[in-house]
Amino acid sequence: QTCSNTFRSTDTEQSITVKMIATKTLGGQQNRCVLCKRSTSKPGRPRVAPVKALPVDGNTETVQTASIAAIALAGASFVGTFFVLPQFRDILKEPVSWQDMYPVLAKSTLKALSPSDAYAKARRGAVLVDVRLRDKYVQSHAAGSICAPLYRPIQGWDLASNLRRAGFAFFGIIPGTELSPDFTSEVLASVPKGKEVVLICETGGSLDNKPGTLTGFQSRSLKAAYYLLRAGYTKVYYTQGGLGQWLRDDLPVAEGEDDEGLTDGDDDEGSGKESVLAGVAGRWFGSR
Repeated sequence: QTCSNTFRSTDTEQSITVKMIATKTLGGQQNRCVLCKRSTSKPGRPRVAPVKALPVDGNTETVQTASIAAIALAGASFVGTFFVLPQFRDILKEPVSWQDMYPVLAKSTLKALSPSDAYAKARRGAVLVDVRLRDKYVQSHAAGSICAPLYRPIQGWDLASNLRRAGFAFFGIIPGTELSPDFTSEVLASVPKGKEVVLICETGGSLDNKPGTLTGFQSRSLKAAYYLLRAGYTKVYYTQGGLGQWLRDDLPVAEGEDDEGLTDGDDDEGSGKESVLAGVAGRWFGSR
């Protein structure tokens, strides 16, 4: 192709032949003059490579089905969490929230004990009460402790119970739990109010606040302490770090359902030998 533009060459104007160069652009191929840079052809239509359909096999169909199922499950969980469960918030609430418990506990006589101090106090006659689930107690517990679960597996099959199960299952906790209505009465039936009670759970919790917290760190021991203090117990303690710290401190543990208390007759090395603690040995708590 040639360019028809006129260029000044020496003293006369003459039409000269200018070679066009072909350039490829995003819009297609264009021919441009090397001197005037003008195009002699309009951009072509964008060249788009045809999309080839991928073959569908059994594995691809399985992946597609799993993807659809995952999206449906996520959608159902979203709807349940943000639209269904809030409608039953009052049904799912516990009688007393942690936010209401904390100020009462912070002003009470409740004291924290290290695992070694809790063990020593139990050997001097205090009642060491494990408030975890019974299954947890059977697997492993502090030597000399008795089982009095603050919570129990969800018992009923009514709407509120099933919604509570669904809430726990959403976070991967199966089975779900609920507050045991017999916790206080069962402790009262076996432990006199004048006795020292040392509570132990999995983590211990804390009433101390750190930057960003206003109500400490809740735990089953602290919640159990609230109910016992309200029932009239005045010598209540909780074990810092719970059973986890008890194990790290290499204190004696036991397995099985029934356990006996500790007395001063145990050796000073903390061997965990068991003897009878009047009024509490052999007593089984819980409702499962």
